[in-house]
Amino acid sequence: MITSDMLLTAAKPFGLPIVAIDDIEADARSLNRTRRDNPTTQFLWVVKPCGSVLFPIGKGVNPHFVTFCFEASHQAFLIKNDDIFPIETEEAEQLSCKLPFDVTGIRYQETLVRKVTQLLSHACVHSSALAECSLDENSSWKSWQRWFEDLNHPVMAAFMSLCIQRSIELTEAN
Repeated sequence: MITSDMLLTAAKPFGLPIVAIDDIEADARSLNRTRRDNPTTQFLWVVKPCGSVLFPIGKGVNPHFVTFCFEASHQAFLIKNDDIFPIETEEAEQLSCKLPFDVTGIRYQETLVRKVTQLLSHACVHSSALAECSLDENSSWKSWQRWFEDLNHPVMAAFMSLCIQRSIELTEAN
């Protein structure tokens, strides 16, 4: 379990955050709440002078939200299991672009549909301050792909394209 003290200890050598230290308590609660359901979830944690932001890795978060946090004074961390590692901005950018899962390894249409439906039901995938999402997890994958493209969410737009292609391949194989 990650505590707010562990997060503060990791951020302290970088002199961050300067204000909004209570963000760290919220991050620890959010991290541990997510891990109750998904204990292997890794996180990208960005600490800035004005607080901190926590992103689950490989869960469809728009990478633009992550890179928006990168300002002159920030530090990114990888949270894996109960370890907190400082990482370079470039690595954080790469982690923010990680696809939710490997679709090429899926062999059954039902498995693909179940996993994509489950992913699309998570709010972090379709939350946006810029656009209201009228789609739900049962909307067509092509509609989701267009919505992600319109939202400028390159990771999920590409991911949905891969899912559509894999679905076609699996259908043709049967």
